[in-house]
Amino acid sequence: MKLLTSILTLVLVNFYHCFAENGTFTDAEKDFIATMPFYELPQKLRFNLLGKKTGDRSHYCCSGSNFQETGWKTLSKEISSYQTVTHSISRGSKSCGFLWAKRCSNGYYTQYSQRLVTRIQYSRIKTYNRCPDELVTCCTHFMNVSGNCLDEAEVTKYHDALVAIFHNVPIVG
Repeated sequence: MKLLTSILTLVLVNFYHCFAENGTFTDAEKDFIATMPFYELPQKLRFNLLGKKTGDRSHYCCSGSNFQETGWKTLSKEISSYQTVTHSISRGSKSCGFLWAKRCSNGYYTQYSQRLVTRIQYSRIKTYNRCPDELVTCCTHFMNVSGNCLDEAEVTKYHDALVAIFHNVPIVG
């Protein structure tokens, strides 16, 4: 049993040196990894994929040359808010001064009211023609792993395990 384990280890080490060069993948391995079912991925790589931020599409690119900027689009948005208005109101007046010939104020009181203020805010964004689904690919320095784009540096951490799965070599240890 010990001899069999040693031979298998030696074969795996030689296999590694023959097929894997500095953690790079061959085109066939990349195609295999791209279509590999999620449940067959190494467990840590699955956790990495599950922990990705959803909705982030910044690592997807269009491989076709027809994907280009088409111009600008103006967007408008109505913004409403309430504005508090202060009114100073006279309480009235009374006679005062010499022989009560003058009118003097009784003072003022403050009254508040609110009014609805609406305005339109404009913004401009660049528009692009839509990339067909068959041309969507991973951007540079990203690799397709089971239909998801992951940073190549992250995927190379699992190089040995992925290559072993590709070549149907059992993982020892």
